[in-house]
Amino acid sequence: NWYQLLLSMLYQKKQYAEAANVLESMVAFWPEKKQYWKQLSGVYFTLKKNRRSLAVLELAHKQGFLEKERELMNLVNMYLLQNIPYKAARILEKEMKAGRIARTGKNLQKLGEAWMRAKETDEALRELQAAAQEQQKGVLFLRLAQLYTDKENWSKVIELTNKALSAGGLKHPGDAFMLRGMAQYETGKRQAALMSFSKASKYAKSKHQANQWITHIKSGGV
Repeated sequence: NWYQLLLSMLYQKKQYAEAANVLESMVAFWPEKKQYWKQLSGVYFTLKKNRRSLAVLELAHKQGFLEKERELMNLVNMYLLQNIPYKAARILEKEMKAGRIARTGKNLQKLGEAWMRAKETDEALRELQAAAQEQQKGVLFLRLAQLYTDKENWSKVIELTNKALSAGGLKHPGDAFMLRGMAQYETGKRQAALMSFSKASKYAKSKHQANQWITHIKSGGV
C-alpha cells in the first residue's frame, strides 16, 4: 500500500522517471501482479524509452498477463513502432487463432501490412485479400496490385487496379492508373496502356513517370 501511495503521488506530480524506479521495485517484489508490468511499460513509453517499454510488455505477454484485445494490439503496435514487423505479424496471427484478437477487416489489414513490411509476400497476399474482401477499400486493392506486380502477375494487377479505382478513396489515384498501364503494356495492350498513362499524367505525383511511358510507347519502344 505504501508503494502504491508513493506511485500515485509521483504520477500526480508527473515525476515519471521516479515512478519508473518505484515500479521496477514493485515488479521485483510482486512479479505476479500483472498491473505493475503494464504500468512500468506505460511509464517507459511516456519517457520515450520505447525499447524498454516493449521489453517489459513482451515479458508480460510471455507470462500470460496480456488478456484483452486492446492490450495485445498494444504489443503488436509496439513491435511495428520498433520496426519489428515479423514478430508483430506472428503474435497477431497467433492471437487471432486463439480467439483473443478478432478477425475483423481492420485487424486483417494490419496483419497483411505487417507481413508486407516483413517481406513475406505470400502471407501478405493471403491476409490483405481477406481484408479487402471484408472492407472493399480501394487502398487494399491497390496494395494487392502492388504485391502482384512484384510477382509479375499482370492479369491480377489489371483486375485489382480496376477494383481499387472502382472502390475509390485513393489518396493517389495516379498510382493505380500507373500500375494498370504497366500491366496492360506487359500484356500487349498498348492502346489501353496509353489511356491509363494519360489518366495517370493528370495527377502531380505520377505525371512525370506517366509522360515518360507515353513517350516510350508512342516512339514504338519495346
